[in-house]
Amino acid sequence: MGQLQPSLHPPCDFTGAAFSVTIGDSEEPMIPLADSSVCDPLRFERPRMTQHTKYQQNIIKNYYKNRDSISLQRLQELVTELYLTEGKKREQHWKTIIGHLEKLGVKQDTIDHLVKQNKPELVLGVVEALLKKQEQQAG
Repeated sequence: MGQLQPSLHPPCDFTGAAFSVTIGDSEEPMIPLADSSVCDPLRFERPRMTQHTKYQQNIIKNYYKNRDSISLQRLQELVTELYLTEGKKREQHWKTIIGHLEKLGVKQDTIDHLVKQNKPELVLGVVEALLKKQEQQAG
């Protein structure tokens, strides 16, 4: 059985690094690497992340600034879904609700109580309390 062996062809030539796959006696064609500036054949670098434009930076900043509002809005939608669904889908909604409540800083005891009771109206009460708290902080 053949083995995959990385090789730099030609050695330490920065013009075209490539992989060569050896299976038995035959050698597969060379596959060029994306970054050919690496001389060490066992060290493969990840591609560098692209720089974000000013517009993209503002979108990212606004997302994190409004993350609580986004979670609250999603929670409101999930409460509606809880009223309408049953079975496995309802369990999935509960898992998502738990995640959003944790992100919003709701105590674990409260979350456990909500899940145990399995009543959307209780979750709605918590969401309304969080909305009031958010409005007080903004105002």
